[in-house]
Amino acid sequence: MVTVKDRIAAMTGCFAAGAMVVGSKAAAIVLAIWAVIMLACVIRQRSDWTRLWADLLAPSVPVALFLAFATLSASSALWAHAPDAALKSGALLGMVIILGCVLRLGLDRLSPHGAMLVAGWFVIGLVGGCLLLFAELYSNFGIFRWAMATFPDIRPPKNSMIVVKGQDVNLIHRAFANWSVAGLNLLTWPSLLILSAAVARRWRVAACLALIAVSLAVTFTSDHETSKIAVGLSAVVFAISLRAGAKTRSAAILTIVALVLSVVPLAQIAYSRLELQNAAWAQFTLKERFKIWGNVSENVWKAPVLGIGANNTTIEHTQKLKPSNRTWPSHHPHNMVLQIWLELGAAGAALLIAAAALSVTGVGRLHPSAISFGFATLAMAAVQSMATWNLWHEWIQSMFMMSFCILMLGNRVVTDQAAGLSAAFSKIWLPERLRHVLSKRSV
Repeated sequence: MVTVKDRIAAMTGCFAAGAMVVGSKAAAIVLAIWAVIMLACVIRQRSDWTRLWADLLAPSVPVALFLAFATLSASSALWAHAPDAALKSGALLGMVIILGCVLRLGLDRLSPHGAMLVAGWFVIGLVGGCLLLFAELYSNFGIFRWAMATFPDIRPPKNSMIVVKGQDVNLIHRAFANWSVAGLNLLTWPSLLILSAAVARRWRVAACLALIAVSLAVTFTSDHETSKIAVGLSAVVFAISLRAGAKTRSAAILTIVALVLSVVPLAQIAYSRLELQNAAWAQFTLKERFKIWGNVSENVWKAPVLGIGANNTTIEHTQKLKPSNRTWPSHHPHNMVLQIWLELGAAGAALLIAAAALSVTGVGRLHPSAISFGFATLAMAAVQSMATWNLWHEWIQSMFMMSFCILMLGNRVVTDQAAGLSAAFSKIWLPERLRHVLSKRSV
């Protein structure tokens, strides 16, 4: 019914979920570890390797487009001022995509009971990581400060969010948890999809509400305003798609096209005409964003077709793209769509539109019970990518990929449950011998 390899895959998934939340900056390493272990768990014969390579060489169209995007990024080294940065960024993105494909293949090859077991333990790991993260936020990183004081070797190098004086860790800024909060929110909707099928019907609503409560507690205890906005918008998208179902995909595709095509002029208008960077209602970090976006939007037109090269924004700001008296330079654009326009030009934007539109189409083809969760996950990812960080951070790429893989796993669990192929998680989570012993004692 459930094999030892299934349990190994499940325990690894439990660890991966917790590690993704607590240590999101190491997401690429966690993704690689789980992908390799999943591969080892599902490969039973030498002939399986032949089928594996065949599957890897025949990816879905959206995956192929994202790989083309990674190829364009690496190729931009030919015209970039910092070719090493462009080549490295494209190669890392391609590697993350391939790792995600390997993990997806491993999850797809699980038996129905194995898939249910892995999915259930993943959610348990996510909840455990979420509770630990909440404890850290509530105690001002008490565990982390104790660990750094006790083991000085694990202290990170110079960091603006951590103040160390002598042997004491005096201060850790709450924004230090922002990466983890974003990672948690990217995995919340796929985990809710899993709970909607893995938990017995009488406990289903309570389990989902408990996960929502813990996730919201972490999000609104943190300082990550983008995640708070993303939670609200994704909930709205979830509610709309519950009513509209697969019809939501047409509106989603039109929204994607409109956002990608209008983001540059909108950033210019917000900065130059409306001067929102001076708005009294805007939070300080939001004012900074308006300045950054204004600077990026002005510089897009210097290389509108192929851009200045992947991950070359910093180099360009310091060497060539001198800001005018109305702009403000930054180490990265804090908007991945604007960043694509600046660094990969219209070619990168076209690939982004095509890949995103096909991804939306794929979500519309999920099991009817999974469609709303899929659109909510896409909305969460869209908001996170439009206001935070750097496209070339491998940790955020890995979080997006992990979110996609868990969404597909949730769809698999829902489909198997609907077809009567898998038992509920509560009936298979314990080893059969232990379950037999416990049932004897209860009698």
